[in-house]
Amino acid sequence: MQVFIKMFNMYNNVDISIDTVAKTFLCNGKNVDIDTIAFVSRLQHITGSWQPTLIDMSIQDGVSYSVTYKTQKNTIMYVGQNRFPENYSQFEKLLSEVM
Repeated sequence: MQVFIKMFNMYNNVDISIDTVAKTFLCNGKNVDIDTIAFVSRLQHITGSWQPTLIDMSIQDGVSYSVTYKTQKNTIMYVGQNRFPENYSQFEKLLSEVM
């Protein structure tokens, strides 16, 4: 499975690419030594309750984020802008562990 995470605002830009088969994890272009399967499992647990799209266009300089899971058969994508799922703080905490 490949997983792509993007999150950006005026102050921060996070771009994560994970390949669980090759066991590679890149955060902003740098290799991170982490158990990719465990990380993706935790991420799936967090995003499992998310709606596919949460967007509020009334804010011009807010936060945008996306999480994409890609397999040979499926692509699942969650996209948000200035609206957040209830457990978004868990998502931010997970990302802070690798940055």
